[in-house]
Amino acid sequence: QRNDFPFLRFNFLKSRFVWLNLCFIFSKKTYTSLIMQFLLPNQRCGFVSKDKFSLRKRIKSFTYAFAGLRLVFAHEHNAWIHAVATICVVVAGFLFRISSLEWTVVLICIAMVISAEIINSSLERMADFVQPEKDNRIKEIKDLGAAAVLVCAIASVIVGIIIFLPKIIAFV
Repeated sequence: QRNDFPFLRFNFLKSRFVWLNLCFIFSKKTYTSLIMQFLLPNQRCGFVSKDKFSLRKRIKSFTYAFAGLRLVFAHEHNAWIHAVATICVVVAGFLFRISSLEWTVVLICIAMVISAEIINSSLERMADFVQPEKDNRIKEIKDLGAAAVLVCAIASVIVGIIIFLPKIIAFV
C-alpha cells in the first residue's frame, strides 16, 4: 500500500509557470532566493549576485553603515535620548562593576534599542517619501514603528532595574 499523496507525484518545481512565479516572488536578494537558487541551479531569474567577492566592496559597505549611524545621531532627537541613556548605563556599569554576563545583557539591550530606533527612523523617512501628505495609513505604520522602539526601551529599562537596583540598594 502506497502512503504518498497524489500531489507529491507532481514535481511542481519543474513546472515553468510555477518557476516564473517563484522568480517574481523571490526577485530580491534574500536568503530564500539563495535557497531557491541552490535547489534549482539550472534556472536563472537574476536574484543571485553575479559579482565576485570583493574586500573593497565589503569595506565600502561599512562606510555606508557608519554614514547611517551618523545620520541617525545627527538628526533624530530620540536617538540623542538613547545615546544619553547609553552613556549613563555604561558609566553605571563601570561604577557598580557589573559582571560579564550583566555586561552582555546590557549591551544586547543597548543594541536592541538603538537598532529599533534606526529601523523606525528609516521606516518613517520612507513613509514620508512615499506619501508626503497626511494619511491615516501612514500614521498607523509610523505608530507601529514607534511602538516597537517603545517595547524595546521598556524591556531595557526592566533589565536595567533587575541589574542595577540591587547594586544601588547595596550602595546606599
